[in-house]
Amino acid sequence: MFIFILVNLLLGLLLKSDTSDIFLLLSNYFQYTGSVLLLITFIATGIKTKQISFTFRYDLFAVGSILIWFSYWPPFFREGSPMFYILPLYFAFLTAFFTLVGINSKNGAQQDEINQLYRLPNFVISSPLIIMTCVIISLTLPQHFMLFPIAITLLVARYSLACYLDNE
Repeated sequence: MFIFILVNLLLGLLLKSDTSDIFLLLSNYFQYTGSVLLLITFIATGIKTKQISFTFRYDLFAVGSILIWFSYWPPFFREGSPMFYILPLYFAFLTAFFTLVGINSKNGAQQDEINQLYRLPNFVISSPLIIMTCVIISLTLPQHFMLFPIAITLLVARYSLACYLDNE
């Protein structure tokens, strides 16, 4: 999810600097771009297409969700609200942590642990479509502002599990 990390770091950097580019980010074009990315990746995940790798689908879905979040939510909060520059940094560091520690620690795991992890994707709650649906629903509920970070955290954890097991 390197694109997701890069987009979040760029958003955090743009928000801390006082530039006029922020108004471009608040336009409807980012909502439309994010919606298209969400729709394409959700459908591709539902039919489990092999043309787009699952790692790229997770990445595009997360980028689409952050674009919608950033362009849709600011009118519901006070100008200069710290969540708009703290959450992108949180998402970037969380994704980097899960990528570096979770995925790269496969060599130290015992076979019993790996067997238990292979059972996790069979549960309905860990289905990527369920988690993606939760992210989409959380985007529409800005009054419950903690749902979106929780849903993205679950998406990143599911991505890490999929990469660790090397299957969707």
